[in-house]
Parts: sequence; structure tokens; C-alpha cells
Amino acid sequence: MRYNMKFLSIILSLNIGFTSLAYSEEGGDMDKRRILEVYDLIQEFHVNNPFTRDTVTGAISGMIQSIDDPHTSYYTEENLLTFIKSLEGIYSGIGVSIREKDGAFFVQQVYGDSPAMISQLQKDDKILEINEENVTGRTLNWLKWKIIDGEGSEVRLKLKRGETIFNVDIFKGKFQLPTVEARIFENQTGYIRVETFSESSVDRFAKELERLRNIGVRALIIDLRDNPGGELESARKFASYFISEGTLYYVRNKHAYEHFYKMEMGKDLELPLVVLVNKNSASASELVTAVFKDYDKATIIGTPTSGKGTLQELFPLKTGGYLKLTIEEYFSPNLMPVHRVGVTPHIFVKDPEEQLQAALYVLRSENSLRFGSSGQILINEKEDRSSNPAAILENHEWYLSIRKLAYLFNGEVSYDKSINSIRLKIGEDSHRWKPIEHKGLLIRNGAAYLSIKDIEENYPELEKKEIGEFIVIKTKKAKKKVVL
Repeated sequence: MRYNMKFLSIILSLNIGFTSLAYSEEGGDMDKRRILEVYDLIQEFHVNNPFTRDTVTGAISGMIQSIDDPHTSYYTEENLLTFIKSLEGIYSGIGVSIREKDGAFFVQQVYGDSPAMISQLQKDDKILEINEENVTGRTLNWLKWKIIDGEGSEVRLKLKRGETIFNVDIFKGKFQLPTVEARIFENQTGYIRVETFSESSVDRFAKELERLRNIGVRALIIDLRDNPGGELESARKFASYFISEGTLYYVRNKHAYEHFYKMEMGKDLELPLVVLVNKNSASASELVTAVFKDYDKATIIGTPTSGKGTLQELFPLKTGGYLKLTIEEYFSPNLMPVHRVGVTPHIFVKDPEEQLQAALYVLRSENSLRFGSSGQILINEKEDRSSNPAAILENHEWYLSIRKLAYLFNGEVSYDKSINSIRLKIGEDSHRWKPIEHKGLLIRNGAAYLSIKDIEENYPELEKKEIGEFIVIKTKKAKKKVVL
């Protein structure tokens, strides 16, 4: 018999059931008998009496690893409690996120009210050693384990800040991360970041959404970057603030039995919307993103999501511990697969800071791009000083950034590695461009640029004007779904 557990979902699953499996003396599977026979023989005759709790846990882990599913796992009581707390933003460790660049490791973020904040760590501090062990050649996962494991213990970090090298001792402890963050940007654009999907985080989201609407925001950015998922019921509730009715997702089990979940009594949010995602947006956050995309509710900006499109159920074991087991695969409202492929954004933008800037541009009623022979490049009359500018001049011809054309002028851009092509859509006009084959397409510093001649000939919605030494690019028609 199964009972629903509302307090927990394993990454994406909501119906976490309690299920017991009965062994049948007759008709038992030969493989099961072989496993038990080997276990009994080792326990009875091995000279070292090797079986301990760790040995059994290792055997279970080995069996799970053999099925090649990273989302099926075994939990001890302690590990399960840690996972439950993470859904509510309660973590153990020193309270930092870490990024890797060219083999070096840096503090990416210091969380408020954490041991790291109390010890005055700062963003961009370079990590040289952990407990006198050099981090050179180590993996990011190794660093995270060293910093997180062993609550209540002390960790010594050797850091470099500017030209100063210093040591700091930090006690690992519990800290609470805000699961929802909200603010307002230019042009009355609201912003809400959701760290995970849980009952409390969605309730907090609802309150922040109501507060922003009461203030009078005219557009909204939902940030699901690095959101690993959470409770499916909470994800459904979250979607209800944007979708009034309709299918949210389909699921399919090992017997090819398929059913769907239908939204009823939701609300249509009549605000221009952008959703930010990246490769760490997984599971429940991917489901929500797929819903936004299939219902044409939002422009999706960022990088393809994680590709974790399966549901897990939690089976408590009679002998102790829990087995989290993948039982179903889910599909988007348009029956598009998510597992192993993820959700592809409308506009591919890799740089995190540029992702947010792109969202702000998309939500403007009008954007302009101006550039001239002096080398000055202006977006909405502000100079573009980025490493990949909106326009470059080569051999007396201007080339424009395909990615920036997409988010400045209501377009879409995607990359198809299988045929080595870049697709740019602006308005109703969509064309694929192939590097090397097409002379009007350049790749510079990892970014694709299209000649202004090709743009004029293939994207009539864009209007080009020459004003003095400058060329100005704007759209001829009003942008869709934007009210700013």
C-alpha cells in the first residue's frame, strides 16, 4: 500500500510512496537467489567476517551503480534528513558556492548569515589550499566535499585576495539560504529568483509576485538558474500562477502506460515574461520551463537545461534506510522529451551576467543598435564594452552579433551541432547559417556574427538607417507581448 508524503519529493517526484515488496518463496527469481546465496556463504565462511553496516551499504550502492541511473540511490536516515532540509534551503558547510576557471577555484558567492560570511570571505577570493592540501589538479566536487562534509568540524582555507595571501579557520555549521529572492530593475521590470521548489518556497514566491504586482511592475523575469528541482506538487502549484488550464506534462512508466496531469483553476498572468535557465536547471525547474515554452508564455534565455526528465519514488526498507527509485519519465505538454536532452532556450546566452541583461533587453518595448566608423557601438545609446560586442568591422564591412540581434529584436537563436548550423529567427523570418560554408558568417571569440548585407536581405523586419557616420538598426514593427 502507498501513502503520499507531502513533506518531501525526490527531485521531481511528488507522490513519494511507502511501498513494501514481498518476497515469494515460490517462483523467486534465480538472480535474487544467487545474490542471497553469495551473501550467506561470505557471512558464514569468510575468514575475516567482513560484513559490517558499511559493507552492506557499499553492496547496495554497487548494485545501484550497475543500472547506470544517477537518480536512483540509497539513503540512510541521516542522508534523507539532509536532503529534506536542502529542499527548504537548510544546508551544512561553510556557506559558499565555488566556481572553477582555467583549473583555479574561486569563491563565487558568500551566503548571508553563514560561517563564511561571519569569517568575512569575499566573492572572487582564490582558494589555494584546504586543510593544507593544495587544490591544484583537484575537482570541483572534491572541493565541495571538503567544505561541506563534517558538520561541526573546522576547515582551514588558504586564500588569495588581490596580492594578499592569508589563512582563515572556519567552523562548518548549518545555515539557511533564501529560497526566493525578489527585486525591481529598470523600466518597472520585476525579478524573482527561485532556488528550489518546495511548499514554503512557492508560498514565498506567491507573496513576492503579489507584492511586485501591487507595486506596478510591467514585466517579469523568473530566474531558475541552478534550481535543481524539488517537489512536483510545488512545481504544479507554481505553474498555476501562470497557466489557467491545460495539460502540464505526460508521464510514462516501464510498461509504456501513459497518463497526463491537467491544470485546472489556475491563473493566466498577463505580464511579459522571461525565464532564465542554465545547465544546472533540473527536474521540476525543467518541467516548469517546458510548460512556459510549449504554451508560449515566456521567452526562455540561457543555456540548455540539465536533461533530468524522470520521476523518482521513495521506498522505505523494512530493514532500514530508503531506496529512491526512478519509476517514470515525463514529457512536456507538447509531448517533447526532456530526459537526457533538456529544454532548449529560445535565445542561447552562456555568460551569466549577459543572460540577465538579455532578459532586460527582451522586455523593453524597443531597442536600438548604433555603430559607426569611429568604432563606437551603442545599445539603447549606452556603449557596449563587452568582450563580444554587438557589432564588429572587418575588411570594411560590418558584422552583427547573431545572439544580440536575437535578444534585441524579438528573435530566437539556436545551434544544431549535428549539422553545424546556427538558426536565427527574427519576426516571421528564420534562416540557418553554416560557418565556413557561408562567407557572410564569422566566428570571433566564440561568438557568431552575420554580415549586415545578409541581415538586410534576409530579415526585412529590421530597419537600417544611416545617420551621419552611424548606422542604426531598429525593428519596423512593434514587438510582440511587450507593454513597456
